[in-house]
Amino acid sequence: MEDISKFFRRCKDGRKLERYAEATSSDNFKNIVEFGGLRQTSPTTLRAVKDITCTMDPHSDSVDGDFCNGFILAADELHKRTKGKKYNRKIVLITDGEHAVENPNSSQLQAAIQSMRELRSELVVLGIGFRENKDFAMNEIVKADGESEEESEDDDGSEDDDSEGEEDENRKPDAVESGNPDDGIVTSKPSKRDLMRSENERLLQSIVGAVGGCILAADGCDISDLLMTRLPPKAGTKKSVAGNADIRIAPGLTLEGKQAVLTSKVGIKPLIKEKYSYDPETGDPERDSAGELMTLKTRIQRMLVEDKDSAVEVPIAKRTNAYRYGSDLVPVGKMDEDGLKAPFFSDKKLTEVMGYLDKNDVVNSNLLAGPTYAIFGGDKSVRGRTAIAALSQALEETDKVAFCKLKKEKKSEPIVGALFPKIQGKDDGAGSSQQNGGRYLEFIALPYVGDLSKMVSRRQPEEYRGTVEEDKACDEMIDAMMIADCDFNSFDISVPAMSANHKMVAHFATDPKSAKDETSKEGLPDNTIRKVAQAMPLCEYDVPIIIAKKSKKEVDVFISKFPLIENDEETEQKVMHWGDTISK
Repeated sequence: MEDISKFFRRCKDGRKLERYAEATSSDNFKNIVEFGGLRQTSPTTLRAVKDITCTMDPHSDSVDGDFCNGFILAADELHKRTKGKKYNRKIVLITDGEHAVENPNSSQLQAAIQSMRELRSELVVLGIGFRENKDFAMNEIVKADGESEEESEDDDGSEDDDSEGEEDENRKPDAVESGNPDDGIVTSKPSKRDLMRSENERLLQSIVGAVGGCILAADGCDISDLLMTRLPPKAGTKKSVAGNADIRIAPGLTLEGKQAVLTSKVGIKPLIKEKYSYDPETGDPERDSAGELMTLKTRIQRMLVEDKDSAVEVPIAKRTNAYRYGSDLVPVGKMDEDGLKAPFFSDKKLTEVMGYLDKNDVVNSNLLAGPTYAIFGGDKSVRGRTAIAALSQALEETDKVAFCKLKKEKKSEPIVGALFPKIQGKDDGAGSSQQNGGRYLEFIALPYVGDLSKMVSRRQPEEYRGTVEEDKACDEMIDAMMIADCDFNSFDISVPAMSANHKMVAHFATDPKSAKDETSKEGLPDNTIRKVAQAMPLCEYDVPIIIAKKSKKEVDVFISKFPLIENDEETEQKVMHWGDTISK
């Protein structure tokens, strides 16, 4: 406890530490600690976590508190904070089950189970060293609650007796063998910890069976992978906040709706250049109280001079902002800029439909890969929801898209794009599936003429045209390498560059560099950075490996038809092909 207290005192990201024994004046939960305020792990947090040590004897049989106390407390807090609110609730319990549950409070445990069932919350138990995986569907438990008590008692009694008998036969704890096998005398005695784990596994199965959820048997190394199989696929993704917006679908017809970001660009944070601070007397790098190198912020300062051969700076009173127009500069004052932005100002966000286009014409016009927005009706406007749903259905039936302009902020300039019909869930036309989703509009930005590259179509030379066998080899390879829609889900695939960046930051936070490497002008070698980041090539991910195995035969045929040619590095840049000038 003392080590954890030190960690939270010196870690700026951890701002809450509460001992429930002191807060409630009770000895029942004296070892339970809740900590919060951790929004994003920083290097300081990771270093502090690394320094935490366990003050308890891991080989001790008696431990203050157990997983039942943790479950009771978590269920109580979940009920207090989320009762009456719409949440998908889950409690994740990680335990090895090696310590005895002493004197469990049956009344509190039953109250926690009843509270979890009322909230429709699942309990996910990740048991380290457990033998079996168990899954208890929430729907089956709710259905069982509706049956009569007599029938449920009779069924449970017969089924539990059989299932427990089978479990007793199948689940045999690890035993410690003694004796000499040569003499034919070997005695088997289960270890005490294995017996305890087996009993706790049964107890957890009964709790999860009453609440609903699952038990995942882990070996200690696959914890993250196992949790991802039960946690929501969108956990950790950023959710956009919908803001009120005016939806103008026709002249003189403005609706109250909402506008939210569907996709946004996420990248690695840019590096900020800073200067090391050195001791003026010794010349050594200065360090703070945490042992970190002290740095000073830098900035770029530009000086405007009257002549390139003169060092006389132009006074501030003689400066003005200007925009480049061709080879000239057009001066624009502050009032002029405000006047240009004034027509775009409005009290709300705005989406205005200016016409309708054929869907095929828009799809073939190279849609920009920028942020996309969802346009849907507001909560208080039935008229707005009905009109937007009707417009979405009409666009789908007529294969049209709405050409419109959108203002993502109150004072921002409008962007031009198209509204595509979208639906979440299903629509049976009778309105009975409203709880499963509904119709809305998706905005995608469209490019201007200057944004498109000018493609020049050229006739392919005769010597570059293939034979029938070569065309067949290309077609078969493409068909064999097609990825099914269910195998490529963007919610299950993280950005490799960001994953490598997070791993690198975590490594250097817990395993700092040497003083020589920290102040090296050349920086760390590329091999060291790649090793620390654990970056995998795209060919080592699951989907490419599966595709490569499935299409190996077709790829070999393709390579036999089109053998690889090794180019010389010196002359590689000078080689020109007929397609190199297409976009020029």
